[in-house]
Amino acid sequence: MSLRGGSMEADAVDIFVLNHNGCALLAECLDSVVRAAESSRYTCRVVVVDNTSSDDSRHWLAQHSPTVEFWSYPNDGLISLNAAVARSSAPVVVLLNNDIRLSEDALDPLVAPLFASLAAAEEVEPVFATAPRCFLFDGVTHEGFQTAVTMRRGLVSATAHFPEAKALADFDGPTASVGAALAVRRDIFLQLRGFDPLYLPGRIEDLDFCFRGFLAGYQARYIAASAAYHRGAASFGPRFGSAGCDRLALRNTLLFQWKNIRSLRRRTSLACWTAIRIAADFFRAPWSTTEHRFSFVVAWREARDLWSWRTVEGDHKPIDAAVRREHEFFRRHSPQALRENSPQRAARLAAWRLEERKRAVNYPLARWYLRPLATWAAEKLNASRVCPWHLTLLGLACAVAAASAIVAAAGSASVSAAVLVLLAWACDRTDGPLARLRGTASSFGAWLDANVDEAVDLGLHVCTAAVAAAAYGSQAPWLWLIGFLVGKYLLMYGLNVPCDALTDAAGNKRTHSIPSPSWIRSAWHFLANADVRIHLLAAAVASGLLVEELALIAVYYNVRWLLRYVLLARDVGRLSIVKGRL
Repeated sequence: MSLRGGSMEADAVDIFVLNHNGCALLAECLDSVVRAAESSRYTCRVVVVDNTSSDDSRHWLAQHSPTVEFWSYPNDGLISLNAAVARSSAPVVVLLNNDIRLSEDALDPLVAPLFASLAAAEEVEPVFATAPRCFLFDGVTHEGFQTAVTMRRGLVSATAHFPEAKALADFDGPTASVGAALAVRRDIFLQLRGFDPLYLPGRIEDLDFCFRGFLAGYQARYIAASAAYHRGAASFGPRFGSAGCDRLALRNTLLFQWKNIRSLRRRTSLACWTAIRIAADFFRAPWSTTEHRFSFVVAWREARDLWSWRTVEGDHKPIDAAVRREHEFFRRHSPQALRENSPQRAARLAAWRLEERKRAVNYPLARWYLRPLATWAAEKLNASRVCPWHLTLLGLACAVAAASAIVAAAGSASVSAAVLVLLAWACDRTDGPLARLRGTASSFGAWLDANVDEAVDLGLHVCTAAVAAAAYGSQAPWLWLIGFLVGKYLLMYGLNVPCDALTDAAGNKRTHSIPSPSWIRSAWHFLANADVRIHLLAAAVASGLLVEELALIAVYYNVRWLLRYVLLARDVGRLSIVKGRL
């Protein structure tokens, strides 16, 4: 048994469980903490840090866990842990909420990196805090605490539920905040002056603590081998409600940014989005419920009132060095960086490249130059802030620019318009690979991509028809355009026949494709491929043969759908005769 008294030892670990009127939670969770302490190879002491509870917490503890010490402090929430850590003499302390259960073997992997950093005095960026892998009490629902940090509409957002978070949960890595369970080096905790009372009653203080530690040259780590279980919202939920918790998070996020963020870009983004959010609050007010009405305005006002008396002590770091370190914090803890630096990155990249090579087969022309370029661009953009929908919109913008260049050319050859057409296609071929690489591909994204493709295809052909009609003073280009659209959509959607109408007597599916060698079938389908049609359009724009391109695809689609349904009618007629004979 490794529980100890108050004596100082080199391998000592103090485990502080924060409590306020949480007797029921102590009864549910404290035994697991004691068992974890007893199973540890380190010399552990468990202490309940009580915030002047008025319930039966102290009496219950004396009866059920006499080995656990009881320290009483004023009801200052997490800030009371600052005094408890200062009172401790252990080199490593573990800080837990009272709604945290630990697995029996949770402590050793959690504190080992901290003792290792104590021993390696010359280590660059020593580990100063660690966070366990956390589940909800059901033992299945993954909660964190490997946390990524991003900027979302001007506000810092820290989350453990980013894409691929579950896939990374089995691997150690950096974390931007440490949540309701953490281990920390006592000397660095005191150096950083612990948790900031600015954030009382709570929320975001762990992100602030880790950010200040990172600025000071340390790092926080997520430890996958240490498992904790969290009830979640056991104190804040009943006390503040959902809307109140959201308002606290907003208020403290604003305080965090006013206090810590120094880069001009992030400060400007916050200022712009603050104005937009306040305006949106007033716009939504008539339709909002009472508890959600003016939620951002209220949070901003509360933050302003708290900030008005706040005096921030400098960290004595030159402003340029602090900004560089700030950029590094956001870069290293971004979802993209966490994915890129994971041990499974190589296997994931290999699988992604193989999938993209298989997809490239569907692009007869782009597969030779544009698809490899799109794959390369997606890899380069993966660690950036560029999203797939950014590329979708950029492709749409290139298509609009191409249409403008076609109009400006007035029916003459325009190489610049052709290049813009191919740039639009290149953007469209890059957004999908980027989404698949990041694990953010969705049905909505696929729907958006397909509809933007269709809009670009139709829009550019309408533009070429209009320009050709004006240039030659003829309505023929419009007729060819109408023929193209009628043929295309009849081929895609018209005259559909149930599958059972094409099943022969033996139960085999019948097809109405042309029976021929595969190279003839490939040639027959060639013009229907969107990749081929875009390249044909670019060639027509570059050469000025707009009417000829429209006529070619109009004739092709109408011949194809007519032939398709002639063969279909023939097959259905033959099958009807067979069924009649049977």
